[in-house]
Amino acid sequence: MPTLERRTRSLRREGRLLALIVVVSVGVLAVLAQFRFPAPARVEVVPPPAPLERLAARATFEELASIVASLERRTRPILLVLRVAPGNGGAPRFVPALRVAPDLALVRLLPGDRPEAIVDSEGTPVLLGLDALQRLAAVRIPAPAGAVPVIEGAILDGGPRYVAVAEGSPAGAVIRPLFLGRSATFADPKWERPLSLLGATLPAQEGALVISLQGRLLGMTIVEQGVPALVPHEVLLAAARRLERGSPDSPPDLGIDLQALTPALAHALGTTTGALVADVDARGPAGGRLQVTDVIEAVGDAPVASPDAFRVQLARQVRGEPVVLRIVRGGERMDVSLVPPPPAPGAPPVDSGLVLTPVRGEGARVVEVAAGSPASDSGIRPGDLVAYLGNAASPTPDRIRRAYAALAHGESLLLGIRQAEGARVVAIRKP
Repeated sequence: MPTLERRTRSLRREGRLLALIVVVSVGVLAVLAQFRFPAPARVEVVPPPAPLERLAARATFEELASIVASLERRTRPILLVLRVAPGNGGAPRFVPALRVAPDLALVRLLPGDRPEAIVDSEGTPVLLGLDALQRLAAVRIPAPAGAVPVIEGAILDGGPRYVAVAEGSPAGAVIRPLFLGRSATFADPKWERPLSLLGATLPAQEGALVISLQGRLLGMTIVEQGVPALVPHEVLLAAARRLERGSPDSPPDLGIDLQALTPALAHALGTTTGALVADVDARGPAGGRLQVTDVIEAVGDAPVASPDAFRVQLARQVRGEPVVLRIVRGGERMDVSLVPPPPAPGAPPVDSGLVLTPVRGEGARVVEVAAGSPASDSGIRPGDLVAYLGNAASPTPDRIRRAYAALAHGESLLLGIRQAEGARVVAIRKP
């Protein structure tokens, strides 16, 4: 009997132990299952926008469309579109222009561009003056029958905002809304005021006019230093009045070609900024004074950061006065004084009738040909490239002017030009 009782107790203990093992095993398996097979994430179903919310969004876009339509009516008297013949002989372009006075408009053109007509208007635009560096031009246009509203300007702040942009098309000015993100400003030597950055890519046609939704002029879109930018409205209005009096004088020709200074070149030449001399005309003012690989750091006291900055500072020098350049040569800094050539007597357009702009490494581009001048009689047209002066390749505008001025009456100047139809030689006879 005692033996049977002991066996019974032993079986009971073993049963309880087995049950405990089973419970513990099930718990461990449950914990491991949570790591191996986690519970699926709970998906929250977002209900679609309520009808009132959809109506509010639609109303916002309709309101913006209404504002743009109102801007089209209000800005129609001051916005024009010009059909422009490119200097390279390509297809015509349609560019927007700003009417700054009843008979005066401002437009962005390239050297050699020729305004041909005004879209949706009678009359022919007449080029009055072109700034080859800023690529802004003043154009004489027919005055409208009614009064022209006064242009109100505004400053583009740095915050995100909606604006309107006016672009050119064969049907006239096209105005559309444009969202501009947060912006910053930067300085460029060609412009009197800082420019506003417009992002990584140009959001509109170059030369387009940007207008606030209140109808105020903010500026013009351009590409400067390789980035899209906005020229402030006050700079545009001042340029129109300046160019109405004619094209500015070109910088004096010192007989040098410049290139931008890369970080690798700057390190090799022992400087951090400037414009690198890539070629020197031995017959020009810089012959024997400057050398290839010289770096021009300043013109007078004005620092030079690029070839464009050099041309701007050179144009601001007093005519006939020596030009002092601060250069780096072989790691050493020195000053070099150059005497620019005097203006040629009877300078164009009074004399030959040619207005030229330099094209580095190629020659001189014809910007304008005075009507009734010796150049117009030869068949030269705006946009032509003067590639040869006699048999000398790539002449600069100043060399062409000097060569014409040195002619005796009755002699002719031979020029090799390139037009869209091909190359040919022309003779400009001096009366």
